[in-house]
Amino acid sequence: MSDPTIIATVEDPTGSGSDSGTLMISASSIPPNSIENMADVDLTGLTDGALLIYRNNTAKWAASTMLDKQNMEGGEF
Repeated sequence: MSDPTIIATVEDPTGSGSDSGTLMISASSIPPNSIENMADVDLTGLTDGALLIYRNNTAKWAASTMLDKQNMEGGEF
């Protein structure tokens, strides 16, 4: 099976013709969508049942099973 390819004609919005051309993108040239490929996600502590918690001191989302700064409202029973 061949690699799917997108072909788009790109036109210069100013009309000068300097930036117009054809853009070709194949599926193999696009990295797979995965949370582990994101620069602001740290999966070091990833374990079964972990959540992604935003850490202000590192400006990253980190995998953790500890909820140490959350306010949880459980309602009334």
